[in-house]
Amino acid sequence: MSRFGQWILPLVVAVSAIGYIALAMTPAEDPADGMHLIEFGRLPIVDRGRIKPIDAMARTDLTLLSGRQSYYDDQKKEHSAVEWMLDALTSRPPFKNPAAMEHKVFRIENDQVLSLLDLKAKPGSYRYSIDEMSGKWKELESSLKRAGEKKDQDKFDQKLLELGEHLQLYIKLANMDSPLLLDPANPKGEPRPLQEVVMEWSENARAEKEKGADVAALADSMPPFLKLLLAYQANKPADFNKELAAYQQQLETAAPDVTHRAAFEANFNQFAPFYQCTFLYVGIFVLTCAFWVVLIATSFGSGNSAASTGLNWSALVLTAIALIVHTGALIARMYMMNRWGVFITNLYGTAIFIGWMAVLLGFSVELIFRNGIGTFVASVAGFTTMIIAQYLAMGEDTMEMMRAVLDTNFWLATHVTTVNIGYAGTLFAGLVGAVYVMWGAFTPWQNKTGVQIIGYILYGILCFATLFSFTGTVLGGIWADQSWGRFWGW
Repeated sequence: MSRFGQWILPLVVAVSAIGYIALAMTPAEDPADGMHLIEFGRLPIVDRGRIKPIDAMARTDLTLLSGRQSYYDDQKKEHSAVEWMLDALTSRPPFKNPAAMEHKVFRIENDQVLSLLDLKAKPGSYRYSIDEMSGKWKELESSLKRAGEKKDQDKFDQKLLELGEHLQLYIKLANMDSPLLLDPANPKGEPRPLQEVVMEWSENARAEKEKGADVAALADSMPPFLKLLLAYQANKPADFNKELAAYQQQLETAAPDVTHRAAFEANFNQFAPFYQCTFLYVGIFVLTCAFWVVLIATSFGSGNSAASTGLNWSALVLTAIALIVHTGALIARMYMMNRWGVFITNLYGTAIFIGWMAVLLGFSVELIFRNGIGTFVASVAGFTTMIIAQYLAMGEDTMEMMRAVLDTNFWLATHVTTVNIGYAGTLFAGLVGAVYVMWGAFTPWQNKTGVQIIGYILYGILCFATLFSFTGTVLGGIWADQSWGRFWGW
């Protein structure tokens, strides 16, 4: 490979990665002749104590029930979480849409629970519908009551109660107790359950009708969200899209900041930047390993130094792109939570922040030493923390409301961030140490120069980690003293 050729691979890697990210970032669009369900998913509602788009609530709830953010019908056609949520909301009077009862979205893996419900195991899916469980409701209710009263619960009891919680979540949707709706006339007022809004309108409409009010006028006074549900249940795309546009306009006029932030979060969820970073980190790992293979071959006279340089630069360039995407996603979370400077508010935030910091350290180390250790450790740390984050996000709100005693941006931005920088440094140092051990144990190429370089890296990173861990711990004690009145009482 020529000197000119060694830059071709990094350029191809950069263009491919940027193209992949740009494609993933492109917002999904609704079909022109169908219901605008994607736009509907961007509407702001209140769930679990915070304003979020319907799309976020639907994804969280369906993931909790099913382990996935979408579901498949009997024809193996994929449907969105928003569509499932609409079917659930219209499953009871006055709608009586039977579709939600037929969706196989309840994941049941425990053999004893399956036996109780007289269900056959479905390897590879283990997802069942309410209709499939309906024949054993009495047995299920009595078993749930018995399991809830037991002090020492076994695996069967735990899985049974878990199913009960999932069914309760569905029932809340079917009864329209959830979500809470913002009032377009007063979006900063108290949000109200959909059922309460519908019942209030029904009572007022009944009273007005008895007074001889015009039926058309009563229909016009119907809550916008109820109009949307009726149009959806009747399968009238034109009416649905018309009412959706009018409702969006009302909300944007009354609360543009709330509407725009909810739409931004819906687009963010569709892009799933941390999920996309997972693939970038795999690419960095592969390129770094290829760099080492070519480097070893070159030392035996059968490799190409230009090729190894190209692979090293490719890994470094891809690390930079992954770092940019990861950084942008963290900043986007700050905007959505309206907490500038706060990286971490829960365990999910801890995983993605520690991963980001480890990748940043790896990128910095690679810029200095150019031996592949930095990009290798960055890829392993980044990939591992992204997988952990995805596991932590299963059925959970990744931007949940903070407990009152912890709800302070100053300490979240100082103590929590600082101590987790220290954790990230410790993780990075541990992975570098693992590289050193594997290098010496499984290869014959460990040498004095390489050992010295790893020693420099470890010493620098451990000093860095110790400084931030110590500072963060002290800040945590001060925070505890101010919050609880005891320095170490936290």
